[in-house]
Amino acid sequence: MVIAVAVYPRLGAFLPACPIREYLGFLCPGCGGTRAMVALLRGHVGEAVRLNALFVALLPFGIWFGAESYRRAVRGREFEWPQVPAVFVYGIAIAGVVFAVLRNVAV
Repeated sequence: MVIAVAVYPRLGAFLPACPIREYLGFLCPGCGGTRAMVALLRGHVGEAVRLNALFVALLPFGIWFGAESYRRAVRGREFEWPQVPAVFVYGIAIAGVVFAVLRNVAV
């Protein structure tokens, strides 16, 4: 992805549309996430937040989870997924629903 953004500056024009938005007509919590990632890779934080604020807010957690999973995979023992507290998982789910409702009301 980083190479694609560096090589082709208009990559965002070729990204697929969200099927939920395309067929149901409303923005899901993930709508704009890919475009937000492209904006972040280009260094445009404000544009990324405008495209999908929830994605940007949860990105540090995703990076941590990926790095921790990788660390556990290469340590030489049996792999165990990082355990995320249930309250955090439910909090993300509730935040996703609230985010989806608010962004569709504002549109």
